[in-house]
Amino acid sequence: MTVATEVGSGVFLLTPLIAAQAGAENVFALCRDTRYGSAADITRELIALAKSWGLAGKIEIVIDRETNEWTRADIVTNLGNVRPLDAATAERLGPKTVVPLMCESWEVRQADADIAALRAKGIPTAGTDEQHPDLRTMDYLGTLAGKLLLEMHVEWFRSRVMVIGGGKFGRAVERGLQAGGADVTRFDTSAGADVLTDATADIALNTCDAVVVCEHQWRGPLIGPDGPITAEQLAACTNRPVVAHICGNVAAETLPKADIPYRPEHLAPAGTMSLTTAYLGPRPMIDLHTAGLKVGEELARAVREGYSGGDAEARAAGRCRLVEND
Repeated sequence: MTVATEVGSGVFLLTPLIAAQAGAENVFALCRDTRYGSAADITRELIALAKSWGLAGKIEIVIDRETNEWTRADIVTNLGNVRPLDAATAERLGPKTVVPLMCESWEVRQADADIAALRAKGIPTAGTDEQHPDLRTMDYLGTLAGKLLLEMHVEWFRSRVMVIGGGKFGRAVERGLQAGGADVTRFDTSAGADVLTDATADIALNTCDAVVVCEHQWRGPLIGPDGPITAEQLAACTNRPVVAHICGNVAAETLPKADIPYRPEHLAPAGTMSLTTAYLGPRPMIDLHTAGLKVGEELARAVREGYSGGDAEARAAGRCRLVEND
């Protein structure tokens, strides 16, 4: 099969190599300059690794996303340098192309991948079941929060932690921190931030050592001048809690003004993760992207068997448990 995917810096250099090593006939690796690294440096690293692994002839680096060659791939991944997979891009994709979402479908932002437009074109799409026992991506989130806390000298074992976040992200962070010995109070903000305005939230805020923000569904303000919690309130709390940010609407510019320690240095806007589980090390990303490529392979095999659209998605889900069945 032919795969179009991204190549990025650090561990994200590996995605096209995973596809090539798994037997892809051709791999298009879309690359561009980001704050994490230049396209020129990434290209040099990828070429060197591909050569040392005996995969150089299988990978072609694409700098100009507007070229049409990569759009004829069997598998086009929903990853940063490939996006946006919008309606205009859907029209450019080949009739046999499939799109693995590379995450669970509820996490996908329409601005990145217009699933309705892809399916209207007849392009099968499917997410990855991150709860699969061979993957367990969500189980890394508690450790991710814990690493951020340790960087701010909060030993989360026996610390009091206020977790702001609902859905799978919030539950996973709560579960992981509790397993590490933290005293956790979680507020589910997936339907809004009203839960942060009651007396229970005031008590939790004023007695905690740290606040972990991990809201990946609701996009409204959580911490900031327009939110239910302000930086000034944090500064006035008894323990002056630090802020660890995974995702959620936080006005980052207000935290240093109130002398509130926070991590990471760059906070992503609502709907985007400030850090992925790759921050812990290579395994979470390697496992997740390998699983996403496997989802793409199963979709493409279904198309080759004569299935199309939703039937191809159902066929792939019935054959492989990594394919999200929604």
